[in-house]
Amino acid sequence: MLLTLGDKLRIYFGNTNFLLGLLFCAVGLVLMTNFLPTVDFESAWFITQPIAQASGTIVSASSTDYTESEDEDRIWEIDYTFNLAGHLYKNHSYSSSQNVRPGTVVQIEYVSAQPNHSRILSTSNAPYMLWTLLPVLGCAISGLAWVYKSGSYCRQVIAIAEDAFVAPAVRTQIKTKALVHDEEQEYKAHYVYSFNNIEYHHILDVSETKLKQLHQEENIALQRSFPPNAMLVANLPRSLQNRLTSPPYPA
Repeated sequence: MLLTLGDKLRIYFGNTNFLLGLLFCAVGLVLMTNFLPTVDFESAWFITQPIAQASGTIVSASSTDYTESEDEDRIWEIDYTFNLAGHLYKNHSYSSSQNVRPGTVVQIEYVSAQPNHSRILSTSNAPYMLWTLLPVLGCAISGLAWVYKSGSYCRQVIAIAEDAFVAPAVRTQIKTKALVHDEEQEYKAHYVYSFNNIEYHHILDVSETKLKQLHQEENIALQRSFPPNAMLVANLPRSLQNRLTSPPYPA
């Protein structure tokens, strides 16, 4: 079967999981782009390098639009200075603490080898800590996983459709899978089909609802050049089902 570019795109974009994966990736990317400037990447210095402390002084403080949560006070951007070995260092920290009056003496922690990396003790170098990026990364990674998994399915469908042979497949066995909490019961359905006088086995995971829709004998579409690559016609996109069940298929 000859598939046009439009046919292939319809296979991808007609797959709900592929679209959801793209949506999660897009949301994750947008969130990451907007969130990255507010994340305290500099905190890594304080985890991996020796730290020292010195006394410093708050120079000024301004309220930002950021909050730690909806019920929390706004986060302050606090400018401070500290003197070390005759050199005056300037930097800023972020905190929701209300004790940010100019002239207040504060304790500064800095990277021993690079004092320009510093912060007021118990504060951060950006409005949000590094770990707060995890949910955003989780969204993007989940989207990529969905795109990869559903994309693999779509590539398999295309490979079968472009080199298709339709044969009867007989269900020989049904195995019950372990029930996960209150989810619908899942099964492993075993089908057997033949091509060029060689017998092949096709095993698929199905829900109880889907199993009731399948028959003891189903048509299966296989890739001629690689017969183990096969899918039940009933599990293919509907546009391909119609084409594969019309002449000249099976061939």
